[in-house]
Amino acid sequence: MPSPDFSGLRVGLIGFGKIAKFHIDALRSLKVDIIGCFNRSEQGRADAEAYGILPYDSLDALMKERPDGVISCVAFMNMHQHAKELLPYGCPVLMEKPAGITLAEYANICKRADSRHTPVMVAFNRRHYGVIQNALTHIRSNDATINSVLMEWSEPPQAVLDKRGQASLDAWTFANTSHGLDLLTYIAGNISKPSFTTKFGQNGFRTTVLTGVSEKNILTTFVNTWEGPSGWRLVIGTDKHQYRFGPLESGTIIDASRNETALEIPEHDINHKVGFIEQARFFLSNIQTRDFSPHDLASAAPAMHLCDLMTKELI
Repeated sequence: MPSPDFSGLRVGLIGFGKIAKFHIDALRSLKVDIIGCFNRSEQGRADAEAYGILPYDSLDALMKERPDGVISCVAFMNMHQHAKELLPYGCPVLMEKPAGITLAEYANICKRADSRHTPVMVAFNRRHYGVIQNALTHIRSNDATINSVLMEWSEPPQAVLDKRGQASLDAWTFANTSHGLDLLTYIAGNISKPSFTTKFGQNGFRTTVLTGVSEKNILTTFVNTWEGPSGWRLVIGTDKHQYRFGPLESGTIIDASRNETALEIPEHDINHKVGFIEQARFFLSNIQTRDFSPHDLASAAPAMHLCDLMTKELI
């Protein structure tokens, strides 16, 4: 199947940092016209220009160029305030994750997007990992039933605490936990009645386990630990196979006879930041329809609600 032609689309960027460069790489690969980047700081504008991107010193100046869509790459701690300025333009937005660092911020962003009829896609790029999509395709092709999903999400928080203090750690905990919880609920569905088990580790940070049965009748487990080396692991159990990812960028299918088969990693996930090409393709393909379901702002709600509950356990 030929790749769609995106060469006629004009996309603007907001914020220039490490994540923006991954988006630029994906857009350039797909032959999209990047019209420029708005950044408040002089250094950010200089960095964008050095990267071959036309810098803008105001959001209004960028939006006057009438882009077909914009990608918001501002820091997660500033996303809520930035959304107040961006959403009234009504231009389709790919918003970096998470959409707010509290449940209240997320709800406010949703309200503003709805009132302005601004379509928003949230850039939870792990949904678009090729190996995970290939696993879900394999499950469907085998007419299998998912029975369980296990996610282990381990991060070292001490460096954040030492460098930026408790307030930044609280925001970082919410933001980082949302990445894993979004992938969990994307696969398993909403978990309306989760249970939590929490313990204090030797380093003073809490380890929390979330368990529950999702709306799809899938047993779910999410372990958020801060005591060991960082790393993420995902296990999907079905009535016919088990799918293991650890790290998430690669995966294995295990059958009833314990035979293991590696899941194929698409070439674009080898040559580019994992998940960013397919994420960009989905965004660009749906700019004209202004419908980003099932990756729209509303689709983040299950993870954001769980994240609110879980971080209250962790902090």
